[in-house]
Amino acid sequence: MHVLSSSFPHFRVACARFLFFYIITLITVYVVFTLYFNWILYRRKRFKGEKIHSSPYIVKKKVDKHSFFFPLSIRRFTMTEAQFEAAVKFVRDLPKDGPEQLSNEERLQFYALYKQATEGPVTEEQPWVVQVEKRAKWCARKAISDMSKEDAMREYVKLLIEKTAQGGNPWTPPE
Repeated sequence: MHVLSSSFPHFRVACARFLFFYIITLITVYVVFTLYFNWILYRRKRFKGEKIHSSPYIVKKKVDKHSFFFPLSIRRFTMTEAQFEAAVKFVRDLPKDGPEQLSNEERLQFYALYKQATEGPVTEEQPWVVQVEKRAKWCARKAISDMSKEDAMREYVKLLIEKTAQGGNPWTPPE
């Protein structure tokens, strides 16, 4: 028997309660931190650059040079590329205070499609949450990382045509 138990009759109960709450607190802290750190590790592993989807490098269907469709395939690609370059020039030359104003979401769409068409899928690691602009650009690029470069060019031109048609001054691609 403890010395204080004779003078303080509820000493054992108080010690038991203290130990019980102390142990419960330690277990709770351990579980919460374990779950939190496992979540952080999961997020890091998920965005480390390992891709779950198929390879972004799409193998193009080869067209024989002596085929009937060879000139059509060359013309189609060069027209898309020329239209894309004209669309990029138009978007870059838009005045800041002109009649055609792009929202931030539209700017992100144009940015992601441009980067996909020129550089391909995003390869950088995901930026920190506090880097708001970089993170938004990264997320926009990551969302379309499965798209081929040619499709990104077509989507860029198509998006520009749609946005300018809404403003009443439609942009027309060069022939």
